[in-house]
Amino acid sequence: MTKKELTIDDVNKALKKFAENEDLDAKNPYLKEDGKIFDKIVGEFCESLNSKNSNEGFYWLEKFGVISEGEKYKPNVNYGMPTHVHGDYKNGLIYLCLLNPGMQINDKEKFDNIKSYYEALSKKVEKGLTKEYGESDYYFYEQMDLEIKDNYRNLDKEMVKEYIYDEKTSILTKELLKIKYYLQENEFDKTWKKLKKKDDLTRNIYYIWHYFKKLLKESTYLNYNNLPDDYKLYGESKDKARGVTTNKVVNIELCPFRSKNANAVKKLSRTDYGKFSAYIIWYRIGQYLNDLEKDNNTEKPIFIFRSYCNKTSPDWKDILVDTLYEINKEEIDSEIIKEYIKVFEREYFYIFNSQNGMISKGNLSYFDKNNEKKKISSKQFDELRELVKQ
Repeated sequence: MTKKELTIDDVNKALKKFAENEDLDAKNPYLKEDGKIFDKIVGEFCESLNSKNSNEGFYWLEKFGVISEGEKYKPNVNYGMPTHVHGDYKNGLIYLCLLNPGMQINDKEKFDNIKSYYEALSKKVEKGLTKEYGESDYYFYEQMDLEIKDNYRNLDKEMVKEYIYDEKTSILTKELLKIKYYLQENEFDKTWKKLKKKDDLTRNIYYIWHYFKKLLKESTYLNYNNLPDDYKLYGESKDKARGVTTNKVVNIELCPFRSKNANAVKKLSRTDYGKFSAYIIWYRIGQYLNDLEKDNNTEKPIFIFRSYCNKTSPDWKDILVDTLYEINKEEIDSEIIKEYIKVFEREYFYIFNSQNGMISKGNLSYFDKNNEKKKISSKQFDELRELVKQ
């Protein structure tokens, strides 16, 4: 079939229509059958950790319909708890777009079943939290790590669901809550510049320490009054949390499945889960274009990528090309799509300059008018900071 000569205006119209029709929900694998499938899968995961049958098999890839029964993948990928989308992804302003969640267990380690995997993980977490700091390779931890260490056989299903996919509360909001409660219980007068990697507070705010602290102006003196009071953010308080400014910072993994090395998930970025990650970006751009017609002062979303264009591992650009092609109903040549992608790169995309994921002036680049990567200016970084003001 001959492809139509679509212009960039036609592509923008397709994105606006995609956002108007709420087509994103149809692409969301967590909303299938009103979320009942996702709920059932997580329930089976929790049951498998408490099952008396040690040979009972649970594999995330199989349950999520990513692989066929009996297909082989590394234990980290099959057993490790996925994490995918966090924050108000339909209305976000800064999107941290990463490749896939890491894992402290080596990809080459072998386990008989999911229970033996989590037993080993529990011991590794405990060892990392109790060893002398100078010897430990596990400085940072999340609330889920503590749950796994103390009670992996009886994990709370709702907590696991929220850990994988949470459309209301961002990771940044949750970590700011940790700081809020820490300040309530401890005397503390350090700024970020004075904090050290092994400090108790630092170890429990992984994303702030590795990604967001420069956005927060290197200060712990933030306004926490608009944060909800419920630490776990379940129920009513989660609805209240949706209005928190920091929920405009959205975390997205291209592939939700865990590995120590990115090559372990190389073939998994083109699943429905990887495509959903890319569809979020196209939806948000389409929504912005629609909102711009009503209000010229509409804030423009910015997408910050790690592994945007790689040679050896899965990358965002390929999946963005694939999904934009599908949004345009395959009526445009994929090579032309690649040219149009350059327009979006210049307008909306920032790229990390290194594997270090710190969002900072020195570690981000934008695409100039020739689509050459250039380091962002102080003005551009200050504009990013404005988007996360408390």
